[in-house]
Amino acid sequence: MTESIFLPVLKLSAFISCIAILIDLYEQKLCLTFAKAFKSDCLCINDLKEKISIMLWRFIVIYTLVLFILSVAVFFNLSLIFSVFLSLILICSFYAISYFKFKILHEPLVFSDLFLFKEVCRCPRFYFGYISKVQWFFLFVVFSLLSSFVLIFESNFKLSVSVDSDRFLFYVYFFFIALISIIVWMARTSKSFKFLRDKIEHKLDLIFKSDSCLAAAKFGVVLNFVIGILAFIFKVRWQKSLYLHEEKFTRLISNLENSVGKDCIVLLQAESFISLKDDDIKLSKGADLKGNLHLNYFGAYTMRTEFSVLTGIELNDLGPYASDPYKLAQNVKISSIASALKKQGFYSICIHANSGLFFNRRMVMKNLGFDECIFSEELKAKGKEFNDSEIYKLVKERLTLARKKKERLFIFIISLDGHGPYKDLSQKNKSSLQVYKEKQISLCNGIESLKDGLGKDDCLFVYGDHIPPIKELIKDKNGYLNLRSVAKPCVMAYNIKYSSYMKSCFDSKDRLSLTSNDINKLLLLQGDIHA
Repeated sequence: MTESIFLPVLKLSAFISCIAILIDLYEQKLCLTFAKAFKSDCLCINDLKEKISIMLWRFIVIYTLVLFILSVAVFFNLSLIFSVFLSLILICSFYAISYFKFKILHEPLVFSDLFLFKEVCRCPRFYFGYISKVQWFFLFVVFSLLSSFVLIFESNFKLSVSVDSDRFLFYVYFFFIALISIIVWMARTSKSFKFLRDKIEHKLDLIFKSDSCLAAAKFGVVLNFVIGILAFIFKVRWQKSLYLHEEKFTRLISNLENSVGKDCIVLLQAESFISLKDDDIKLSKGADLKGNLHLNYFGAYTMRTEFSVLTGIELNDLGPYASDPYKLAQNVKISSIASALKKQGFYSICIHANSGLFFNRRMVMKNLGFDECIFSEELKAKGKEFNDSEIYKLVKERLTLARKKKERLFIFIISLDGHGPYKDLSQKNKSSLQVYKEKQISLCNGIESLKDGLGKDDCLFVYGDHIPPIKELIKDKNGYLNLRSVAKPCVMAYNIKYSSYMKSCFDSKDRLSLTSNDINKLLLLQGDIHA
């Protein structure tokens, strides 16, 4: 008679869950430390009842996931040791990815990140280049130890599933999981479960008023990941937000002025562009408007700032799509600067030296109302090099041609040359900060080149998309986080047409402090659209 395996599975699941919770607590502490150092609206949990409730739900979720992995593996007659190994690999992989993402971007892994897998495959250097050799070696050692554990113990510890008792218990467990899934789905679609849907949506709505780092600081990484799944299922917030956004743009476009306004508007999204207040970097001179962009994005996620500037939508209003708004924009037409200026006779162009498939920008920009997109595929067809300097030449040519034909242009440039990683084998004698400074000098030269190509009735806007992922910038001499002293992304404008709205963009200390929505409004005002 075969020994029952169901009870060992339950015990091992509890043991693995305890290990997972310890790792989860560690990564939660990382998120909380960063939130306190950098986020002004840090979530604090002072209620003991709430702390106990969150910890209980965390254990239930982790235990259920581990038990499910083990059960599936054992059910298909895999050895118990191999099943444990598989569970540990999956758990360690999840937390390792979340950890490395946090070290680079200071955000944990969230559900929407799964949709970015193809982007990682397309441009691996943008992601894997930040992982050091020591970290790669550590991952190799952990995987090797786990593999050795399987090889040593598998032959001495084998249990199989008994046909009569264990399989029935596993069937009951799988039925229970399926029943919960059906209830969740019916809560989303059925009118009979409206009370449950409203309650879930209210809870999720409160959670997604903060970003992923703040949410993970409160709920932990795994629970925050599962909450993200539920948010996608219930389509929290984003449908209503888009409806209100389209209403706003409809009213805005119906109030057009008859004056001429600017002939051409150039918007440059400068990669990781911040003011270091360093003699090595001479920011472009002669700007009519100069200040900082008020945002907390660190390391990456260019598309977040990009989307907010173009549309004027606050990302927290998009619920689960706040992490990757282009996942939504590639499927839904959304009013933007491009579509609004089109009503004023502007021809809109988006130019980027990377592939149009990256973040599916080709489809996104089409849905945002751009008339023409020029990506690496188009540049290659014209025999052009893939760099920003070639793009600046192309832009100046289009501006010259537009002035001759008396056309109105809106050109959106997504820079690339300033992108990290900021250190490779060819630059081993330089620090990441030194490499970054060299890239920013090149960027400033590009801004000067664009400025020289402007006509008297053209204007140029420049803004940085996020803070660069450089350790020297975020830690003080003692190695502690000191993010409040980090400069914000820069904003500069040339040949700008002043308006009464600009007065509201200065803080109490008479310093220019813009949001992405402010840039959206200021650009629309250049085309004589009431914002």
